[in-house]
Amino acid sequence: MRLFLIALSFIIFFNSNLQAQEDLFPFVGQISSNSVNIRAGLNKNFEQLCQLSQGEEVLVVEKSYGWYKIKLPLVAKSYISNEFVLTNNNIDGEVVSERVNVRAGPGINHTVLGQINSGYRIQILEVIGDWYRIKPIDESFGWVSEELVSFKSRDIESFQWKHLVQDVPPRPVQIDEVAVKAAKSTLEDKIKEPLVEETKTEDHVDQVRKKSEEVKKSEAVAVVESIVVEAQKDVILEGK
Repeated sequence: MRLFLIALSFIIFFNSNLQAQEDLFPFVGQISSNSVNIRAGLNKNFEQLCQLSQGEEVLVVEKSYGWYKIKLPLVAKSYISNEFVLTNNNIDGEVVSERVNVRAGPGINHTVLGQINSGYRIQILEVIGDWYRIKPIDESFGWVSEELVSFKSRDIESFQWKHLVQDVPPRPVQIDEVAVKAAKSTLEDKIKEPLVEETKTEDHVDQVRKKSEEVKKSEAVAVVESIVVEAQKDVILEGK
């Protein structure tokens, strides 16, 4: 009987301690089932933003009516009107107005997930009419049913590091087409140039011809490579 009471006390203490941890925000939670919906609001009538699988981590920042408010995962849907974005490549852009709404879908009838101000840099993932689908911003949140998330840890720093450095698609390298065409033209001109005349034997003439062609081709290739390298440097500098 005494052992039973000790075990019961331990279970009660453990559960109350775990509940106390879960009631302190923020904390790192873990999805406890498969195909769990992350929604734009705290009930099933709101838009589905994405689905997460068992074992995936989320950052829980608040609890309300049996739902957890979480920082949006990188796979969640987020949209912004192109009216408020300045871009010249549809890859990244800058917000040019204050208090611009980020929404759950491409239209003003969709739920607001957060707001951003002028100067904020966004990553554009898709163009849909007059709207951009973007990488979720730091100030946007979704909701998940409390019963589908279990407490994991309070190591917020590790969570943020892991989820900031992964799943971000690399920016494609853009080569200046005009520069490439110019390099191609230079290459063709180099190959068409007349060979140096020699009054030597036929074998020697063949050797000179081959060597001259190799030199011209290598020079032309070097020109192309230098232009490509400079173009890549420009892209890297723009991305910083």
